[in-house]
Amino acid sequence: MQLSQTVENIFYPQKGKRLVWNGFKPDGTKNQYWQNQDIDWQTHLSGKVKQGGALGNDGYAKSLVVDIDQDIDAERFVKKHGRLIQK
Repeated sequence: MQLSQTVENIFYPQKGKRLVWNGFKPDGTKNQYWQNQDIDWQTHLSGKVKQGGALGNDGYAKSLVVDIDQDIDAERFVKKHGRLIQK
């Protein structure tokens, strides 16, 4: 199985909906917009196009994503917050 398919199977985003991030606007907010197409995992994983998706499908989500826009100590973060997000 290709890496892109493995990632899609983990996150299970809605088909036909992706969020594209294209840097920051002059005011410091994110320059992002929704498109009516699937996430292209190959271009996302290669770093060519930064994309996200809608994780809810029919009112349910199979995954949770925490988007942190700064350098953090990942191990420390998971130790502190991981128990809050475990099923």
